Amino acid sequence: MKAIACCIRNRVRQGWHGGNWLAVMEHAAETAGNLFRPAPALDAENRSFLRWIREADDVYFGYNEAQRESGIRDQLSPAQKIAPQASGLEDAVGKAVYWVFIDEPISAWFKEHVLDKAEEHRNTASLGTMFFYE
Repeated sequence: MKAIACCIRNRVRQGWHGGNWLAVMEHAAETAGNLFRPAPALDAENRSFLRWIREADDVYFGYNEAQRESGIRDQLSPAQKIAPQASGLEDAVGKAVYWVFIDEPISAWFKEHVLDKAEEHRNTASLGTMFFYE
């Protein structure tokens, strides 16, 4: 999930949907690599979900795990809080804005607009069966 958050953040940085974080997330299914499946139900009291929200916040604001654990983010100015800080995962994902699970059915849109245009959308990384493209 964190790798997907990095891709969403890259879309925001590239100005997709006017650079609006929520709009980019709302429209993410339009460029999905895999066929649509219903979103899981979210439990706002689930500790795993709350941890994920914190990690997603770190991706958006550019923190890495070491900075969060050291408490440094609480000491940063607002300008420093949005400066990009790469983590190993973020380095691997790079500037990717598309992702696909190769072991699941691939959407026709993704095949036509990303996979069939390899010269425009370079494969930047893979994590298990998940592939990322610029």
